[in-house]
Amino acid sequence: MRLTPDFEATLRRYVLGDLEDGLRAELEELLVTDADAFEALGVIEDELIEEYLDEAGTASERRAFGEHFLASRPRDRRLRFARALRDRASIPPLQAVSLPEAKPVVGPAGWRLPVWAGLAALLALSLAGNVWLASRHGAALRPEGAPPAAGAERPLPVATGQPQSALPAVAPPGAAGGISGASSGLQASLERERQERSNAEARARTLEEELRRPRSPVATFALAAGLLRAAGSLPRVVIPADALVVRLRLELPADDYPLYRAALLDADGDELWAASKLRAEKEPGPAAVVLDLPSRLLPRGDYQMKLSGVFEAKEPEALATYTFRVSAP
Repeated sequence: MRLTPDFEATLRRYVLGDLEDGLRAELEELLVTDADAFEALGVIEDELIEEYLDEAGTASERRAFGEHFLASRPRDRRLRFARALRDRASIPPLQAVSLPEAKPVVGPAGWRLPVWAGLAALLALSLAGNVWLASRHGAALRPEGAPPAAGAERPLPVATGQPQSALPAVAPPGAAGGISGASSGLQASLERERQERSNAEARARTLEEELRRPRSPVATFALAAGLLRAAGSLPRVVIPADALVVRLRLELPADDYPLYRAALLDADGDELWAASKLRAEKEPGPAAVVLDLPSRLLPRGDYQMKLSGVFEAKEPEALATYTFRVSAP
């Protein structure tokens, strides 16, 4: 699909991790629901990979690309695969090997005869002899004046010096219909391609309008680890109907880790969403990890947010669990 400069710049900022939280959540929702937007994201990722391999772009963009995009193992494999393709393409092609030329046979008086010419002449002489013997044998067996047997070869007409009437050229049966069908199929394919391109451009315009619309309010909730209300009830989260983004502030018992990982689980314990390389915010109030989630991930029901602390080059360590219930407004 065709990318406009504004949409391309938004996607580049998203890949480099430079998009504000509210806009990032809305863009992620559109990427899930719109196939053309997801395809456009893949184009931008490929372009950034090529720029990274070419050592193009600013130093800040290359640093953001390495810290944000390459933090995922599948994306790092994509980069290594692209580098391997480049290395493979840079290998020079194999050199052609020239074979020694066959020496011709030298005949009398220095006349040079190629080997293949002698073999061809011998084969032609043998074939002519076989044809002559077969024709004499057939003539001896057929009575004089009898017509040739069905299926036998008819003698070629003898040239008399007078031009024979030219036969009209006849097209093979069904040739005209095949050409017409192929032309119709090609025309239909071109028309279908034009229609798909038009639909993709219309969806891109709609997507840009969605990105430029005024921001919807962000619903913010503070959660404490292991908190239960009176009578053992879960903390209640009521999300406004017009909110696209839900901000959860997970208060930390202690800020002892440089990075954190959060995972959202449903009532059955299935993971619905996860985020890594999170940092604690110390103002305002006590230290907390702040998460922005699309509201569509949180229909009515019970949830758990599991938080782990991460030291560099080590496995995450379970830190706290935040339980809550989403209710209708």
